[in-house]
Amino acid sequence: MKDVAARQQISKKYLEAFTAPLASAGILGIRRGKNGGYRVLGSRMKSRSGES
Repeated sequence: MKDVAARQQISKKYLEAFTAPLASAGILGIRRGKNGGYRVLGSRMKSRSGES
């Protein structure tokens, strides 16, 4: 998270403000530790193609 925040030139705290709700909603998975990280688990939103 620290590396992403540095690359995007935003604070780590600001980035965490986005990741916490996504993790709570089951959209983002968080694993702590040596092999930890973040991953997209899926979206609960359904998209439909062909609708205007």
